[in-house]
Amino acid sequence: MNALRSLRSGLCALAALHAIGCSSPQPSFEDKRAQYHLRVGSDAFRRGDLNAAALGFERALEVARGLADERTEADALLQLGAVFDTLGNASRAAELYDEGIAASSRGESHYDRGVLAGHLNRARQCVAANALEQAVTHIDAARAAAERIGGRSERAAVLRHEAIVLEHESRWDDAADRANEAEQLDALAPRSPETLAGRADAHLILGRVLRAKGDAVAAVTHFKEAERLARELSDRTLIAFALESSGTTLFEQGRFTDARVFFRRAFDVNARIPRADRALANVEWLKRIAEKTGEAGDLEAVSAEAEAPPP
Repeated sequence: MNALRSLRSGLCALAALHAIGCSSPQPSFEDKRAQYHLRVGSDAFRRGDLNAAALGFERALEVARGLADERTEADALLQLGAVFDTLGNASRAAELYDEGIAASSRGESHYDRGVLAGHLNRARQCVAANALEQAVTHIDAARAAAERIGGRSERAAVLRHEAIVLEHESRWDDAADRANEAEQLDALAPRSPETLAGRADAHLILGRVLRAKGDAVAAVTHFKEAERLARELSDRTLIAFALESSGTTLFEQGRFTDARVFFRRAFDVNARIPRADRALANVEWLKRIAEKTGEAGDLEAVSAEAEAPPP
């Protein structure tokens, strides 16, 4: 996994957690139904069940549009975009993010959380495409929304994306400063899935920065902390990514036996969720390790499991 792919995969694991639904003080039955479908979609996304996640978000979108509920419509569009992003369909994801931003900006009062989430997701896509000027433009728009909201976690989200741009520019120390500040802000904010995911993201950034600077031991420490937070969140996709990050770092250091442990654990996670692409990628790493060590272990059985059709 190269650095750009690693960066993009990790952020895709977090994308659906940026948008937070806001129901009215006295929600109607239909309001509750829309929020229910959003929760179903979010839970499925954390499990790695992208088909179920998409279905939940599509149903929430249908109900929200029937109610002319622009905030819930924006949430559903942004989180559905995250599903397509994770599946690798960046163009469709971008369309949905832009629709989410537009829905957040309609009406008399803007939905700043939607504006924030949409622009941060688009910034991530721009970084992955090496369009850094466009990424900065989106981050600037997100920062303005975060300032209007005034919350710690919103400010932390902006800082993390600033760190990602700096990381892409190889400005390691500046990237680490932003990521550390973001982690501290999320740690002080009320505990929620968003702050847990944000802290995990910050540790992934710090791990990548330290790996780039040649400090593999410290890098793996941060990847393990990201894994711990992801397990607390019960986000299987994020758990697997943190494990893969540790495995990649150890492989690059020539610690092939240790790397095998992490990739084998990542495979066990990915094999339990509908992410055959990631399970197969883990197998490829295990094959490379077997070539280096001359020890196949249970590679044949793992390969057969990864290639088996879903039940």
